[in-house]
Amino acid sequence: VGYDATTRGITIELDDMTINMQIGSQTVLVNGKTHTIDAPPEIRNERTFVPVRFIAEILGAKVDYDAATRTVTITRDYLP
Repeated sequence: VGYDATTRGITIELDDMTINMQIGSQTVLVNGKTHTIDAPPEIRNERTFVPVRFIAEILGAKVDYDAATRTVTITRDYLP
């Protein structure tokens, strides 16, 4: 995961997948292909927040949310 403060760009790389985002933009590039998200990345109190469900699912993970405990669980199977 990388962040460029000058451009306010976020880059996430895993295996052969590259995700590029901009703070405040609903447009995301995944391996050069454009996707639209409903919750753009943002900065709050000097911390960068990204749409974790979108990122996790693009990277092949499963995302579950437990409303009772307000817990997000992300799982991804890896092959040996």
